[in-house]
Amino acid sequence: MDREISDIYITNNHEIFSLLETNRKISKNKKLEESILEKGILRPIAVNSMMQIIDGQHRYSIAKKYNLDIPYYVTMNKEMNDIIEINNTVHKWTLKDYINKYVAEGNLEYINLQRIMKTNKKISNSDMVSVAMGSWYKKTKLLNDVKKGNFKFYNYEQFLNVLQEYEIFLNNTQIKEVGSVFQAYFEISTIVKFDQEWFIKKVNELEIDKKIMGLKKTERILRCFLDAYNHNLQAISKRDRVINWELDLKHQIIIKDELKAERLNHNL
Repeated sequence: MDREISDIYITNNHEIFSLLETNRKISKNKKLEESILEKGILRPIAVNSMMQIIDGQHRYSIAKKYNLDIPYYVTMNKEMNDIIEINNTVHKWTLKDYINKYVAEGNLEYINLQRIMKTNKKISNSDMVSVAMGSWYKKTKLLNDVKKGNFKFYNYEQFLNVLQEYEIFLNNTQIKEVGSVFQAYFEISTIVKFDQEWFIKKVNELEIDKKIMGLKKTERILRCFLDAYNHNLQAISKRDRVINWELDLKHQIIIKDELKAERLNHNL
């Protein structure tokens, strides 16, 4: 029988609890497991009136694994937003956690996004999301939209094309997917006159992989890409292939040539 301690209960019956599908996925936490085995569960788990775990599913899974007593209390918080707020006071939800939440709710946009992420693990989640939504320079705003459940592919088919072209680029150069390489590639690939074959040739010829090593900012990588692309295009016969760009007062790159509207979300 459960023992009541003030407003906190202790039970060894793990079956009375259930997990919420929309909560973040349970992951291994070696330090937490070691702490619980040594000291027990020091912070009770929170459940709603239906005994669904709102906060503490990792503690619960460890207790269940080792058949340990579970301290718990019942809270009136029932909404998913309340769950996120509770969890964020202890351990911030990651972008992946939010995506898992909306996938569990059956949101098709998030389901497709998650599927793509699983098959393109070299690209960071944040870079993937910003490009999927048709931008890279408003990443913070776009990531907030994803957390609020407002993610939507700007152009799903075009995004798949970008991923395919990027894979070809990586397979034919020494460039490694680090930092903001994917975002920089996306930006240059949206220029109408962009020639993938020429770009790959110049990247290899000028050993751009060494020049961008250690760079993390998209603008700096993109500048290296643009310089490489324009290399040896000053001859009159090739001048029309030059990508025209400049820096604004904030030192951000402004592309002066026509861009592929089907890839870029200009409404952001």
